[in-house]
Amino acid sequence: MIDCHTRSGIALVAWTVAFVGAILGTILAEARAGASPQDARVNVTAYASAGDGSSAKPWVNALRNALEAKGGGTTYYMPAGNYQDESTLWIKDNDISIEGDGGASTIATTVLYDEIDGSTCWKFAPPEQAEGKYINGITVRGICFRGRGKPTGSAIEIEAMRRGMFEDLAVWRWDGDKKDFSNKGIWIKGWDTLTFRNIRVYRVPKCIYIDKNPNFPSLDADHFHFQDIYLVAGNRERGIGMEIVAPHVTNVTVDGTNAICHVQKGIYLHNRGTGGHGTNVSLNDIRVESGSRPGAWGVYVDTDYIVNFLVKNVRTSGGFNGFYVHGAAGLTLMNCYAMGGTFFKDSGYVAYDLDAYGDTSVVMINATCNKGPSQGYRPDTTIKVADKLQLAAGDGLRVYQNGAKVQINGLLQSE
Repeated sequence: MIDCHTRSGIALVAWTVAFVGAILGTILAEARAGASPQDARVNVTAYASAGDGSSAKPWVNALRNALEAKGGGTTYYMPAGNYQDESTLWIKDNDISIEGDGGASTIATTVLYDEIDGSTCWKFAPPEQAEGKYINGITVRGICFRGRGKPTGSAIEIEAMRRGMFEDLAVWRWDGDKKDFSNKGIWIKGWDTLTFRNIRVYRVPKCIYIDKNPNFPSLDADHFHFQDIYLVAGNRERGIGMEIVAPHVTNVTVDGTNAICHVQKGIYLHNRGTGGHGTNVSLNDIRVESGSRPGAWGVYVDTDYIVNFLVKNVRTSGGFNGFYVHGAAGLTLMNCYAMGGTFFKDSGYVAYDLDAYGDTSVVMINATCNKGPSQGYRPDTTIKVADKLQLAAGDGLRVYQNGAKVQINGLLQSE
C-alpha cells in the first residue's frame, strides 16, 4: 500500500500518472494518424480529405493521402464504407498490402469511380516505364470497385509486377464505352507470380485482359494463377471473359470453381503473329455459357506456339461453338463438353476445331458434344482435327449426333 502522504509515495504516484498518460497519449496519437494499435495497420479513413463513408459522402482520396504519408512496407486498412478517387490512383511503392472488409463475397468496402476520360481507377506500376523496372510484393484483398456514372476506362491496372496477390475482389458496372467496348475490369501487363483468387467481375466488356509487358519484352505472363473466378461481360455480341494478347505466356493456370457468362468468347487467347511462345497453359473446371452470335466460342486459342496445353473439365453451352485451339503442341482435351445453341440450328455448329502445332498430335479423353438432327439441328463438320488424333482406351470421343461429321486429317470419318 502506497502512503500518498510521504515524499516517496507522492513521487511514485506522480510517476505512475505520467507513465499512463504517456501510453494513452501514444495510443491517441496513433489513432489520429490512422494506425490500429492491435495490428499496426494504417486506417486510411483518418487521411480522407472529405466524406463520412456513406454512399452520399464517400471518403475522398483516403488511400491516396495515406500512401503519400506512409509509403511502402505498410499495410493499409480500408474499413467498411464507401471511398472515392477523383483521378487515377497510381500505386508505385513496393511491399504494400491493402485490406478491406469484403469485395467479392460482400460489398462492405467499396471504391467508387465515375471518370469518363478512359482512365484507370487503381494503377499498380513502377514509377517509370523503362526496361527492367518493376513493382514488387503487392497484396490487395476485400475490395469492391463500383463504376458510378459508367466510367470508360479500367478498374484495376497492373504493370510489370512481381509477386502479387489479389483476393476477394469485385468489379461492378464498368461499361461506359458503348462504342468500342474497351472497358477492362482487370488489365494485366506483366509480369511474374501473380495470383487472382475469388474474383467477381460483372458488366465489364473485357473482364480480364492480359497484355504484353512494356518493361520486359520477353516476359509477359509467367506463373499466373486464377482460382474461383466469376466473369460476366454482359454483352453476348462483343463481351470477353478472359482475353490474352500477350506474346509470351508461360505457366498460366485457371482452376478451382469458375464460371464465365454473357460473353461472345469465354477464354480468348490470340497472339498469333507476335513472335511469341509459351509453355504450360492449363484451363481447368470452367463453365462457359451464353452467346449466340457468329464467332461465338467457349474457348478460342490461336497462337504461334504454346507447348503443353491442357483443357480439362470445361463445359461450353448456351449458343456457342465449342473449342477452337490452333497452334498448341502437346494439346490435351479431357472431360470437355460442347453444346450448340439455337443460333446454329440451321447452319450447324462446330464442337471442336483443333489444329496442333506442326505435326504434333492431339489427345482427346472423354471429349463430348451433342445437339443433332434428331433435335432439329443440321450437323456441320462437328469435329475438325487437323492432326494425328489419340483417343483414350474406351470411349475417348463421343459425338451425340445422328449423322455428325467427324473430320480428322482432312478425312471424313464415320460416326
